[in-house]
Amino acid sequence: MATPNVGILTTVGKDLIDKVNSGQAKISFSKVVFSSMDNSQLSDAQVKALTAISPQEVVVSPPETTLDTTSGETRIRATGTNKQLSDGVYVKTYGVFAKDETGNEVLYGVTVSPNPNYFPAYDGVTPQAVTYSYKTVIQETSNITMTNSNDVYVTQEDLTEAIGKIPQPDLSNYATQQQLETKADDSKVLHTDRLNQISQDNTGIIIGNDGDFGLIKREGYKGGVAIGKSNDFNLLLGTTDTLSNSTNYTDLWKIAKTGQLSILDGQPFTPIGITDVTTAISTATANMADTTKPTNFTAGLQSGGVDVATAADLKSIEASSWRPLKLVSSTSGTILFKDNGDGTASLTGSAMFDVAPHKDNFVAEVDAPDGYVFTSVDWKINIDSSIDSSIDSSTQIIGINSQYAISKTGGSSQQALKVKIQDGNLLIGGSNNWNQNNLITFNAFTTNLKTVSLAGSPATIGITKSN
Repeated sequence: MATPNVGILTTVGKDLIDKVNSGQAKISFSKVVFSSMDNSQLSDAQVKALTAISPQEVVVSPPETTLDTTSGETRIRATGTNKQLSDGVYVKTYGVFAKDETGNEVLYGVTVSPNPNYFPAYDGVTPQAVTYSYKTVIQETSNITMTNSNDVYVTQEDLTEAIGKIPQPDLSNYATQQQLETKADDSKVLHTDRLNQISQDNTGIIIGNDGDFGLIKREGYKGGVAIGKSNDFNLLLGTTDTLSNSTNYTDLWKIAKTGQLSILDGQPFTPIGITDVTTAISTATANMADTTKPTNFTAGLQSGGVDVATAADLKSIEASSWRPLKLVSSTSGTILFKDNGDGTASLTGSAMFDVAPHKDNFVAEVDAPDGYVFTSVDWKINIDSSIDSSIDSSTQIIGINSQYAISKTGGSSQQALKVKIQDGNLLIGGSNNWNQNNLITFNAFTTNLKTVSLAGSPATIGITKSN
């Protein structure tokens, strides 16, 4: 007959434990079954040879697995209920199942109960429960999957066992309740379990041998902390979280008898009233910038004694500065542009252009700078027809102020460049017999075409802003 009410380790369970203790496997206890299977007539050896339990009327998965750090035992515990039972069951066998890390499940241990617990069918109202515990010793506890301690319920057996392990205190040096009642008037002592009251004015508590500090309540006054006339009041900071006779202290706040306050041994100062604070805040905020609006420095702004340029200053400098133009067909040179602010711009400088020798062939191009387009030119020549009768004085050619032009003498006749505006850019073309790759200078001449001089003012061209 099997030993009753004792957890018997099965053969396959021992094989798994041997692997766990040798570090070859890890174990987790997967379920506990409550069964009506009658194994009471089997020997212990026959119980050890079991590999299955059938039927399994109640299954708890997973059970609680905890480690008793005092005894070193691993405890597997399960509480089964009759909630799933439609018929009553006598629980005669309890089986503990375990898995290794590969998920292979084996029957780890069996307990045979000759006096079975009875689970009645569930009545739909009040479930009944039975708790089963199985203890085993596993050396390599790090290879056991334990239940989170927050998920473990404490049974009455656990409480009784834990209370039994609590050492009994030695109370021989403490007074009994009866002794306390004979030693003091309970109405005149301080209690820690409720608010204490001294129901009389002009009373308080004086603390210390010098009698210079106390908690005082005078008639007609609010209660307060009192110090002697020649003393300073110190709010102390302890060196330990819990105060004791060994705690040292430093001054957190110190209020001198003059009323001055110092913090953390800092420089003493006289606290100011709320009126002074309000006045100081009003004065400070009156001179502060309103960050919700653009800041206006009416007297100007300086950095290191030097005036700081405004955005308007920068825009003004940008608008009035000379900037180089993009010369699409130039082989070399620089033409500069400056916005005159009146719908015109000045051009100065010189560049080499390939200009086709035909009066209607406009191939050289000068692009307006970003944000601008060229709109018009009024560069006309006004010369005597005896110089070159082929040039019409109304033709737009490079020049300025309706007087001068840039031209080149070719053969026996004067030749001139022609210009026009197309798509906001300046195009340059030649006249008949004009030589290619010539230097074009965007300056007004100070003399006529017979004696050319380039010492005049910049040429003028109409512009408009494109954005």
